[in-house]
Amino acid sequence: MMKYEILSDKTYEVLRCFNYGCYIKNKISNKYYFMNIEDFAKVKERPFPNVQKVKWNYIDTIYFLLIALSIVSFIYLFFVKYDSIYDNTYVASEYVYMYGFMYSIMNIMLHELSHYIAMKVYKRTPGKVRFKRYHVFLTIVTDTTDSYMLPRYRRFVVYYSGVMINLLVYSLTILVFPRYAYLLRIVIWGILYNMLPFGGLESDGYHILVNVILKINETRECRKIIPLLLKIFFICFVVLSYINSIMNLLDKPSISDFLYSVF
Repeated sequence: MMKYEILSDKTYEVLRCFNYGCYIKNKISNKYYFMNIEDFAKVKERPFPNVQKVKWNYIDTIYFLLIALSIVSFIYLFFVKYDSIYDNTYVASEYVYMYGFMYSIMNIMLHELSHYIAMKVYKRTPGKVRFKRYHVFLTIVTDTTDSYMLPRYRRFVVYYSGVMINLLVYSLTILVFPRYAYLLRIVIWGILYNMLPFGGLESDGYHILVNVILKINETRECRKIIPLLLKIFFICFVVLSYINSIMNLLDKPSISDFLYSVF
């Protein structure tokens, strides 16, 4: 595992990743920079008064146990209980739309709250939770810019924590309240497109790809990784999945049923 060290003074905070480079935060301007090890050694004029080694701790262990449990939940939802979600034996009522709306809002709030809590737990400063428009879509995002100053495995926790809590809640819904499994129809596919790495929307999958796997900063150049064609595919995927979920919720023939009948 890569070794990390935090250096700081009144003006700067530096996350030094040994054999890789340094993430630098200007505390005054609140701006972030990246510098390789050789360049950092050249410009460093004086030793930092505060030096702290970053070590794996019990919080990391708890989070990665929850991540493992969320992976089990994914398998459980999509490969074991998927038919139960679209089972039409549930008791319909005049409240089905209200329940579906409330369940969706609850999971959106839990998703963003999980990002916020992960930042706080790792003693970073979360930014504002705000609405963001991407083409015709209105999304809610939590600013996790300060996660740049975290080791890569902790950045992954911050970015994945929203999807993690959603998977755990969905599984808990089926286990504890099986008669309400139909509520997952309108939200379950959100797990997949949230993990798709598309830069325009800056999804959780995009942050994991750019800031954890590829280890590059969010600059104009890195956005070129995502071609326009894939963005169009993403938009189509979101629209079709939502329509499919709503049609299933309304007990109507779904898009997948239609395509199956055609081909």
